[in-house]
Amino acid sequence: MRDDDIKDLAEALIHTAQSAGELILRYRNAASAEVTYKGDGSPVTDADKAAEELILNDMARLTPGIVVVAEESATVIGDALDPSKPFFLVDPLDGTKEFVRGGKDFTVNIALIRGGEPIFGLIYAPALECLYLTTARGEAASARLPPSRGEPAEALQTTQMRTRDPEPGKLTALASRMHMDEATTRFMTGLQVTETLQFSSSLKFGVLADGGADLYARLSPTSEWDTAAGHAILNAAGGFVVTQDGGSLTYGKIAKSFLNPGFIAWGKRVPTRDTHPAKI
Repeated sequence: MRDDDIKDLAEALIHTAQSAGELILRYRNAASAEVTYKGDGSPVTDADKAAEELILNDMARLTPGIVVVAEESATVIGDALDPSKPFFLVDPLDGTKEFVRGGKDFTVNIALIRGGEPIFGLIYAPALECLYLTTARGEAASARLPPSRGEPAEALQTTQMRTRDPEPGKLTALASRMHMDEATTRFMTGLQVTETLQFSSSLKFGVLADGGADLYARLSPTSEWDTAAGHAILNAAGGFVVTQDGGSLTYGKIAKSFLNPGFIAWGKRVPTRDTHPAKI
């Protein structure tokens, strides 16, 4: 896919995300999303499945010939993936636990991967009417977007996002509301984090990209569709993501079932001692 095609794709996928968000909210408002559990104990609802079907149908029409790896069907679609070619990663409902408990921090995530790197990302939080995405100019932007088809993408009033400069010894960290663990807590203590904000889902990447915090550490496993869209947006806003040992976080890890290692997302590099968790 050429860079020139991404602008048109972004506009079309905003409508797809809106529609998926509207569908998810219908399930939530009707309290009709049946909850079942996968082999790893994570929940999945009818809303996850319906939103994924909607997104996959739209993307089959919008981007025929490009493989889409989506959470609920990854074991099927992943078999056809050639990581050397562009492909999409989709999480139709990121933050299912938050959705089930009646919260608002759940999102729709869509990312385009090329050469193992995320080059386009879209995060939509329908209950918060908040959209984050990468733009055709290679920037990161946010916008208010109600969960309906009524507002054309070109009518969006977007605001450019940039990460903030950190203040050493007085850092604000983002953490998962549902997955905070001892290793992550220990890592943040070593950095002299003085404030921790908790969110569910990929919203943490959006907050970091918009200058609302300095870092987001997640040292327990995640899947590629959880992070790819936020990773692309953070890169475009001036931030970066490294693995727990300081390497690059890459995508298309079929042999590892699309699982990520522990990682740290930074708004800007902190001018302090070595900050790799393994070395603290």
